[in-house]
Amino acid sequence: MADVPSLQPDDKNFHPGKEKPAYGIPNLQPDLSSRAPQTFYKWNVEGYPPESLPVIARSMPSHSLIVNVGLAIIVILTLLVMISNNYICGLSFFSFMSLVFVFPIALTYRTRAMQLKWFAWTVRHKDELCLDCGEPLHSLAEEGTCPKCTQPYSLESSRWGWRRWRSATNIPDQPPVRPGPLHQSKPRASILAGAPRAFRFIIIVEGLAALIGLLAYWSIARFFDMRGVSLLIMMAAILAIIWFLVDRPTRAAKKNAADVDHLLCPECTYRLDDREARGTCPECGFYYTFANCQWAWRHLRKDVNKPPTPPPRLIPGGRESQRAFPDG
Repeated sequence: MADVPSLQPDDKNFHPGKEKPAYGIPNLQPDLSSRAPQTFYKWNVEGYPPESLPVIARSMPSHSLIVNVGLAIIVILTLLVMISNNYICGLSFFSFMSLVFVFPIALTYRTRAMQLKWFAWTVRHKDELCLDCGEPLHSLAEEGTCPKCTQPYSLESSRWGWRRWRSATNIPDQPPVRPGPLHQSKPRASILAGAPRAFRFIIIVEGLAALIGLLAYWSIARFFDMRGVSLLIMMAAILAIIWFLVDRPTRAAKKNAADVDHLLCPECTYRLDDREARGTCPECGFYYTFANCQWAWRHLRKDVNKPPTPPPRLIPGGRESQRAFPDG
């Protein structure tokens, strides 16, 4: 009777749950050996070329403008309270309104929260993401050019960069060679800067809708001396006007963007689906990439299947980086 080969691993260092992939089949399980970043990693990039790390290691966008607008509205309401009552009531009102309306937004879009969203995004896509725009690359070749932001990539350097950002311990000390040259880019300062220009004010209003409605209610009741039914009719008329001027154009823009795979210019809504992945918009001169276009319109449509923060803008006419990376 022929010997039956043993199906047990002969590796003395074998540990359950850490089996080596057999027959050359890569392990498609995400790397969970790293921990969620405890601090903003941009303070710990010394000794590594910036291009070997994700762009969020150098700048993490947030929704600071919406928070600042919310605080400004609360200050206006607080002054009205102080004028009609006293300073104690005003300070109490300021504290309560900040806690209810502004702090939740600040906590949602603070650096730590955005880091955790990026952590989940990297694990979901097994670290095979573009280091510059965060778009998935696992269905592409081992090396090439990102079809969204047109930056050169290699899956090996992408995996190393994202795992290093996540403070993984089972990676080489030095980054692997990354293809080049790289196009110069500028990280976005805020999430709002990556949204379509014509709808940034609408995004602010959506984020602070309850607070703006309270300010409008207070202003009408105080300065127009309206009460009861007349006040409700006035508020209903204002909401109808806002819906007509804002909601209908927004719906049309979302539909137009979805029809062309979100490839509209973020500045002027010009169609770019028949053009190169990187170039200048013929209508407004905006230097775009498909990553900028698709992220902007997906953000307006509240699509969760996108990187948590906007990709950087490429610098038009900027010199390409020829910097080489050391071998890992």
